Amino acid sequence: MRVLTITGTATDLGGTTVPGQVAPFQQNYDVIAYNPDSGTVIVATSPDNSTFNNQVTVPAGGFIKLNLNDRYVKVTTSKTVYLLGN
Repeated sequence: MRVLTITGTATDLGGTTVPGQVAPFQQNYDVIAYNPDSGTVIVATSPDNSTFNNQVTVPAGGFIKLNLNDRYVKVTTSKTVYLLGN
């Protein structure tokens, strides 16, 4: 099991801001997003790090499946989400 921490700063799944990004944290992979905080958190993605589209809302203390369909991923608040993948 691998873990990738996602914050309000965009993470480049293409590997330029996180060198050596490997599966399962690459475009078009499915992962599980985990929100350990109270309150929901929205995970957004972008193909070019400019316009982000909301992908999933992770419930408080909950898990949800997420497809990493774009190159960049971030949360829309100052909270943290953990992506879990095998």
